Amino acid sequence: MSQENPSFPLPIDRHSLVEMLTSSSSNDFAADLEQDSLPIELETIVTSLMDFINAVKAYDSIAPKNATEDEIIKAFAKDPNGLTVLDVIQKVGCNLWSSLIKFFLNLLGGVNQPEKAKMVTNANSLKEIANIFIPNANELITPNFIAIKSKLLGKLPTELTENLFGIFKSILACQLAGLPDQANIFADNLIKELITHQESEMVSMREKVLKAIGHIEASSTAGKSGRNKRFEKSDKVKAFAIKLYLEGDFKNPHQASQITVSRIAEYGESIGYRFTSDYQAPRTIETWIRKYEKTARLAVSN
Repeated sequence: MSQENPSFPLPIDRHSLVEMLTSSSSNDFAADLEQDSLPIELETIVTSLMDFINAVKAYDSIAPKNATEDEIIKAFAKDPNGLTVLDVIQKVGCNLWSSLIKFFLNLLGGVNQPEKAKMVTNANSLKEIANIFIPNANELITPNFIAIKSKLLGKLPTELTENLFGIFKSILACQLAGLPDQANIFADNLIKELITHQESEMVSMREKVLKAIGHIEASSTAGKSGRNKRFEKSDKVKAFAIKLYLEGDFKNPHQASQITVSRIAEYGESIGYRFTSDYQAPRTIETWIRKYEKTARLAVSN
């Protein structure tokens, strides 16, 4: 997961979040946020933001500060709640994007300003778009805003960033030109693009964490005491087989066993372990891998 780590502290509760959102703004929208009872649309946004912030805090509590990707993956593999935290941050992140974009459309409901629609179409950055509507837009880009933005977006690929910006301009231009149905279509596309990217990032992260869990479990199995030498050798060969499986790109355990059998048999012989027969070797390897996968799935479901 690509997350930047700004030093600005995230709010600890709902009250702190509302204060953070309004601390550097004097417009009417900020005044509404300062009320004790928020409009339902704003309440949804604040709730979604708070859920996301709590998920980010859980993520940061596991991920070592300024760590490499490999160090982060190992940390999540060792933490019993690691996979759950990854699932939660993906879910609340997607919910937040959906809420923010729908709220944005509601804010522009009924607006018909074709001249500004043309200006938006010609804009080359979010800053230019902001200045079309808010003369002091630069004052709103505070450390608070940057902290939330960097956690929510992380590091997007340049191509995706350009694509998202183009869709966002289309949403805004259509809404300003009095074409709300088209704006909604573009909004759905924007939500889909963001969620697809986040899901792809998280699936990749989960796979890496699961592989790391496999390495940890394999090493643990091979090193268990109280086993006689025969089983100790078998455990080492099994751990080696699972390691090759996790490091490879195989369609299924059967294919993996067929491709890796010679390497595994060679390793086994090097430590004094032999399979019952050449015929039995790939079958045994496939059984080991399937049992490992079953154990890993049960660990995830729990």
